[in-house]
Amino acid sequence: YSGPTKHYVEEHYDTGRILAQRVVPVLANDTAFYFCGGRGVIKSSFAEMQYSTVLRSNSHRHPFLGFI
Repeated sequence: YSGPTKHYVEEHYDTGRILAQRVVPVLANDTAFYFCGGRGVIKSSFAEMQYSTVLRSNSHRHPFLGFI
């Protein structure tokens, strides 16, 4: 299994509060390109949480959506 995680980036590695996670099975014939692009796993996962919800609940922060 694999899957994307949305979380706040804090000063220390992996300490930010998790906003959303998704568990996705990795199929035997999946490639990195197909898993991320072809099946739309990352895109559909990020669409599950509205950007405005994050802004409303954390107005003191500056959310950034991107890939590392």
